[in-house]
Amino acid sequence: MHKLLRSMRVFTATVELGSMKAAAEALNLSTSAVSQQIQKMELHAGVGLLNRNTRTLKLTDVGQQVYDNCCRMIALAEQTQDLLNRYQQSPSGELKIAAPAGFGGTMLGEPIRRLQQSYPDMALDIVLQDTPLDPLREGVDIAIQMGPLQDSSLFAHHLSRWRLVLCAAPSYLTRRGLSLPVHPRELASWQRIAHSPSKGRFTTLRNQRLQQVFELPPSQFQVNNMQSVINFTEAGLGYAALPEPDVLALLEQGRLLRLLVDWQLPECNAYALTQAKHMSPKVREALRILKSCFARYNNLRAA
Repeated sequence: MHKLLRSMRVFTATVELGSMKAAAEALNLSTSAVSQQIQKMELHAGVGLLNRNTRTLKLTDVGQQVYDNCCRMIALAEQTQDLLNRYQQSPSGELKIAAPAGFGGTMLGEPIRRLQQSYPDMALDIVLQDTPLDPLREGVDIAIQMGPLQDSSLFAHHLSRWRLVLCAAPSYLTRRGLSLPVHPRELASWQRIAHSPSKGRFTTLRNQRLQQVFELPPSQFQVNNMQSVINFTEAGLGYAALPEPDVLALLEQGRLLRLLVDWQLPECNAYALTQAKHMSPKVREALRILKSCFARYNNLRAA
């Protein structure tokens, strides 16, 4: 196709400039090279495109139609190249990001703000849900998911890691006449609010100093949305394992209390999934900003 476009450019330049010599000078080619390109087009078409003598060039009837089509095709090719150049040079268009619902507050706020400031013409479509989705089918550019990841044709980019911490509201302890627990077995009578999509992955507590492991009691209160788990916990409906980045401010403000500080739950790993190894500028830049913003959540230690 590239060779054909080159021949078209030579042909149209010859017609517009009135001679092969003029076309050769304009295109920085030899006159014989111009003549060969036109001969190849005529041979390919099986008809003559130009009537020429030593002094003039004139399009044949077919040549006129071919010339008109060549002009349109060259213009379209140039428009396409301009579009590709703009696409390669600057992030633009719509960017669709999917993430767990709890990310809509603390974690995605800063990345979105930076994207909007840097690229005000970029349209953002943010999908927040804790249930799994198919990025390919849903047309998602970046899907943020928590590990462990399932086998996938998508490319995984590690964003950050943090722990879940056990928390309860002061009102929950006061209403039930409870004191802060010293050992996980004291939680047997407490109401645990579970995040159902986690499927029990974050119920094992470890105490490195005591070299002990303890499994949290089963929950009779499950919620499919982490932000709602946080809200219900803050409302005093029970205790829960909550993401460190989401509860630091609530702990500092005294709206939540940290339970069993010496006991740790497993780490969480956050990944950004993309559809292609060679990413578009908008995806590449969004991923850079996400990594930069999420880096601060590494090695957090809630008070």
